[in-house]
Formats: sequence, C-alpha cells, structure tokens
Amino acid sequence: MVLTKARKPLVATVLTYIAVASGLDIINPALPVIQRSFDVSVQAMTWLINSNFIAFCIVSMLMGVMGDRYDKRRLAIGGLALFVLGAIVSSLASSYTGLVVGRLLQGVGAAAPAVLSFVLLLEASSIKQHPRMTGMVAGTVAVATCIAPVVGSYITIWLGWRANFALLGLIGASAIILTRLWLPASPGRADVVLSYKAYTPLLLKRRWIALASVVGLVRANYLAFASYTAILYVGRLGVSPEHFGYYQGSLALVFALSSARSPWFIKKFGAERCARTGMWAMAALSMGMLLYAQLAKPEPLMITIFFAAISVFVVFPNNILYPQLLSLMPDARGRASALSNGFKLTFAAAIVWIFGRFDSTGFLAIAAALCVSYVVALVIFFVDERSCHEGVAAKNAS
Repeated sequence: MVLTKARKPLVATVLTYIAVASGLDIINPALPVIQRSFDVSVQAMTWLINSNFIAFCIVSMLMGVMGDRYDKRRLAIGGLALFVLGAIVSSLASSYTGLVVGRLLQGVGAAAPAVLSFVLLLEASSIKQHPRMTGMVAGTVAVATCIAPVVGSYITIWLGWRANFALLGLIGASAIILTRLWLPASPGRADVVLSYKAYTPLLLKRRWIALASVVGLVRANYLAFASYTAILYVGRLGVSPEHFGYYQGSLALVFALSSARSPWFIKKFGAERCARTGMWAMAALSMGMLLYAQLAKPEPLMITIFFAAISVFVVFPNNILYPQLLSLMPDARGRASALSNGFKLTFAAAIVWIFGRFDSTGFLAIAAALCVSYVVALVIFFVDERSCHEGVAAKNAS
C-alpha cells in the first residue's frame, strides 16, 4: 500500500512511540534473567525500571519548554539518537551499574520524541480529529507492543538478554530516519523562556491539574503493572519465560483492540459518557481484583483477566482527556505534554517502588496500590466534572 502524504506523519509518529514503548516491553521478559546474571535483589531491580522513569520525567520537563521554543522535529531526532546510544551502552554493559546507566540514557533520549512527536501530529490535525488520532496511535502502538513481550521472551531464550537492547537500537535508528523524512518541521516561539517557571501558567490552571492528575494516575497504573509483570509472573508465580510473553502480550492486545474501537463508542455514546463509564469501571474492577487478592491464591490467568478487563476501559479517559489537557493552552502544547508525562512517570515510579518495597506480600500489595490509585483518580475526575458543570451553569445564568 502506497502511503499518502497525510498518513506519513502518522506512521512516523507511530514508529517513534513503538521505539519508546518497546524500551519497556521488549526487555521486560528479560528482567528475571538480568537479576540472576548480576545477582541483585528485587528491590535493586526496581532501579533498573525507575532510573528510566526518573530520567524520562526530569528531561521531559526540559523538552516541553524547549519544544515550545525550538524546532520540535530536531529535538525529537536528537532524543532518538541518544536513545539509540543508551541501547548500545546497555547491550555492552559488564556490570549492573553500567546497565542502569544505559537505561538512564534511554530514558533521557526517549523524553524528546515521547513529548514532542505526538504534539506535531496534533498540530497537523483538527480538534475534532484529536480523539481519533489518539486512538489510532495508542491502538497501533499497542498492537506492536503486544508482540514485543513475546519477541523479547524468545530473543532472551535464543540470543540472550543483551540482544533485546540491540533490537531497541535498531528500532530507534529506523524512527530517526522516518522522523527526519516524514514529520514536518515546527518552528518554536522566541518569547518562550527556557526555565521551569514557564510551566507556572499550567500549574496555576486548576482544570489542567485535575485532568493531568486523572490521566497520569490512569496511565501510570498500566505502565507500572506492565513494567513489573515479569518480576511478579516469572519471579514469584513461576510462569516460564516462554509463556510469560503471551500473558503480557494479551494485555497489550486487549488495550490495542479497545483503542481501535474507542472512536466508534465515543461517537455513538458521547465523550462525556464514555469517560465517566471508563472511570467507574476501572475503580470497580480494581476493587474486585483487591478482593480476589485477599480471598484466593493469586493465579497468573486470573490476574491477567482482571487487568485485561481494566485495560478495556483505560482507553476512554486516556483518548478523551489527554487531548483536552494538551489543548487547554494551545501555545503551550509542548509544556503540557511534558508536564503530563511528568505526572504519569512520577506516579508510575512511586507505584513501582511500592510494588518492590512490599514484594513479600506478593500480589496483595500490587492490587491494593492499583485500587487506591484508580479510586483517587475517580474522585478527582468527578470533582472536576462537577466544578465544570457548575461553572457553565453560572456563566449561563449571568
């Protein structure tokens, strides 16, 4: 199929996000093998995950400001180049510290394309197309990442864990080429100050903080659970590396199919109703998962079923609320994208730390942390929704 001019930016964006997302999914099956290779504890292994999260979070904030000041495409390409360098360092690491440094470099490099590539795509489309674009990118990337754990499992078995990082480097290099060829340049604004103070207008906007908190918690739960599944399934529940990829891949596949169909549901039932239903469903399902963790011996299949059900509803608040928080201040989309990623990764790092800190409790701590996060997100969502309705009513009355 010949790609049209309109589709090329979408393809370039998708490949960029596959590179960034695969940084987690491809190596996840290798984590137990890496743990044995370097003889480190489960708590120490969380640093391999969180070093990437923390670096990504801190640099994302800088990239948000720089993206509004300078050319977003150049910054994205530079970040992808550093991502490739981090993959090379990780694949050649002779110590656990070296591996953590490589992952940290990958997190630094992933920040620019993760923050700016999707903003470039949104700038090239109308507001009405934003939920559809979000669903297409999320769905397509999820289809690819549902394959990534299976690929990562077999690469680890056949070629060793280092080959996973070599593959990441290859994907990142391909993303550099397509970004350069197919994503348009996006000149920045000289009046944007290169300072973290540039985020102040967003942080003073209550509506933005509420949306970012809800979206951040919802996305962080999925990210934290996906990053920890290998330690839980293989390390604690005895799932073989060959089978683990299918468990994690099935979660990504459910998310992909839900993302692909979400535009139809949003169009038929309305964005507000879909977002509200998704928030209620996630909170209710997480409560059921917590009850299961307390009353029964956790089984990989049941855990997967619960979280797959939650994944069906994650797409609605993500695909509806995320474009909204990027559009509240059109001149600050780069900063909005970066700061929302900061919310997500800060929440994800905290949740992963809780998983590792209370690893001795098994699945119970995981279920409890996820349940609390979903309930908090639900409360924030409805408080914000009520405030918006009251604000509209007051405006109409005046």
